[in-house]
Amino acid sequence: MTLDELRTTLVGWLEKVKVWYDSSGQNWNDYILTDREWHDYLYPPDRLPSRDMVWKPRDNQLHLVIFTNDHRYHVSLSVKDNGRTYMGCMAQTRKPRAGETWDRGNDLHDGPFTWDDFVAIMLDIVAYEMIAMGEHKAYLSKPKVKPTMAKSEIVGR
Repeated sequence: MTLDELRTTLVGWLEKVKVWYDSSGQNWNDYILTDREWHDYLYPPDRLPSRDMVWKPRDNQLHLVIFTNDHRYHVSLSVKDNGRTYMGCMAQTRKPRAGETWDRGNDLHDGPFTWDDFVAIMLDIVAYEMIAMGEHKAYLSKPKVKPTMAKSEIVGR
């Protein structure tokens, strides 16, 4: 599989996902970056004098970045010289927790570039976004109790 075939296939898969929300004419192809474009996004020319010393871009990789309110998901795709493909995802918080100066992150699913691995990554993203009901669940399950104090005690009379 070539890099162009990888891109075309990924765009097709993302088209299947986008039916779940209003895409407003969004072109998924615009969101898939080459390794050079991703490099330039991370290291703008005015930030580092010799960016290629930090990381030299490769011609066999693509990147898709998905943002949610709290997280950034970086899906990396590549084609090896022997034709084998790779797709992996990393999750990173977009804002640090109180008292922390770093952004938390995790590796999500990775594997060959297949539909099943794409679905596994999308499910990992959904699972990463889910939050526990916490106190809301406890509140909903508690019986409603009337106050035991008399109105005069509350007012202070």
